[in-house]
Amino acid sequence: MAYYIGFAIVLFIGLILLSVLLKVVINLINYIVIGVMHGLDSCCISKMAPKDNDATAELIEIREKTIDWLKDSLYKVKLLKAEFFELRRRSKKMASIVHFPGV
Repeated sequence: MAYYIGFAIVLFIGLILLSVLLKVVINLINYIVIGVMHGLDSCCISKMAPKDNDATAELIEIREKTIDWLKDSLYKVKLLKAEFFELRRRSKKMASIVHFPGV
């Protein structure tokens, strides 16, 4: 029985560490993509490319869609984070209500 409890605790801690690692990786990917898009904007599209070119217009459209997608995904991550903190707060509140010391 103790083996299963220990295994469950190790598995739970492993899942927490994995979720933190995945969050860090996702944030790094977002920052890299945003940096590449800003570099592409400042070096290639905005200053050096002719404005009336079809390829430039397509690059600008792709850039705007990507930046909008990144902003939307970052907003969704912030909403999920807020929901997580709200659920954690509620669970702590419920635990304090349910727990009766000395009973």
